[in-house]
Amino acid sequence: MTIGEKIKFLRKEKKLTQSQLAGKKMTKSMLSQIENNNAMPSMKNLKYIAKALEKPLSYFIKEDSKALPLKEIKYKLDIAKEHIDKYQIDEGIKILESILKEFNIDKNTKVYADIMCKLADCQSFLKNFEKSEEYLKKSINIYKDNNLYSYAAKTYIDLIARYWDEQNFNECLIILNKAKEMHDKSTSNDVSFKIKYFQIKSLILSSIGKIHDTINILDKSIKLSKESGIYYKSDEVYKTKSLMNILLENYDEFLKNIKKGKQFAKFTENNISLISLELITALYYNELKQPKKALKHLDITNELINNEDNNYIDFYVKDIFYNEKAKSYYHLKEYKKGLKELSKCSYSDSKYKSKYIYDYIYLWLGKVYEGLILFELNDKEKAITSIKKGIEMIEKRGNTKYLAFSYKQLSKIYSKLNNYKMAYQYLNKCDEIIEKINKKV
Repeated sequence: MTIGEKIKFLRKEKKLTQSQLAGKKMTKSMLSQIENNNAMPSMKNLKYIAKALEKPLSYFIKEDSKALPLKEIKYKLDIAKEHIDKYQIDEGIKILESILKEFNIDKNTKVYADIMCKLADCQSFLKNFEKSEEYLKKSINIYKDNNLYSYAAKTYIDLIARYWDEQNFNECLIILNKAKEMHDKSTSNDVSFKIKYFQIKSLILSSIGKIHDTINILDKSIKLSKESGIYYKSDEVYKTKSLMNILLENYDEFLKNIKKGKQFAKFTENNISLISLELITALYYNELKQPKKALKHLDITNELINNEDNNYIDFYVKDIFYNEKAKSYYHLKEYKKGLKELSKCSYSDSKYKSKYIYDYIYLWLGKVYEGLILFELNDKEKAITSIKKGIEMIEKRGNTKYLAFSYKQLSKIYSKLNNYKMAYQYLNKCDEIIEKINKKV
């Protein structure tokens, strides 16, 4: 029996309903997905279920066969993935290497290729791209030798890592297209590949400013999920679509998509995704200059952050949280509170270099707000220095509405200082950027 079948059998034997077994630790929907083999339980959930059903953990993950215990290996791979997702890379590598030592795995099999893929993820995170590519190429060759072209194609996409780090989006698109060509050789129609392909392409297109193309790709992903019933990372899809609608100032569409994103994040119990979605909601209300509503969502964000292991949370999440809180205080004219929040930010170009374009911009937009706050606190010289620093960094990611906004704020400050020549110069710069953006969109 599969893990799900074992859980269902024991639950019925104990005459428990799904709601009774799920209790407060997990949702009934999640338990149903696990029992019907549509999802694998996390180690935390499996420990809880094993205890509730009065069985040792090994009962669910060990096989009776003398053959290679594939389920046990699969489960250890999932544990390794959990560590990698929490950025506990050393732990992830340790588990993966222990699998290779403990089991005599044929180096021409899918299992071995799966392990190589996970090791590649670790090396990619550490920016050891040569080592990562070595593991990926081994995996791709094994998958192809076994006619698993769909797996080979999904793995080929991961070769993007080096070029994403360098912000070389043209090379990223070339790799993505080659992966699609590889997938098309497969006799099966792998929906999970197509969804991954759409998601990565949407991030690349949005990074080069093709906002409408990004939305079209995301709509294709959503349509495919509905048709196939596979809602892999749907919360991420709706999150990206929400951001695109903020950029286009389609606020009604934003509200629809952010609501959907939160529904999927809650259903899959993905609190990390929920944190990002609440942050984006705060950003939305700050854009509309409704700081009290923004602070309400920031309080929810803070509660989610405090309930989560710090290892789960990427460094940039807290920085953007502090930035959004500072924006709210700026709109409320509580300038000292805003400055205090911004002082907690770790401004680092190298840390953010390979982050998604808008994560990078939102970080450095904090410097612009720092300048606006300093100006209100009568520190005019530092105010101009901060705004110019924000502009310098935001400009690295090309023309965006946030760059135009930053130039406009600098123009306003020079105007208040009666330096109309500089005010006019920066206002012209703002207008030029807006014109270029409108032409591109």
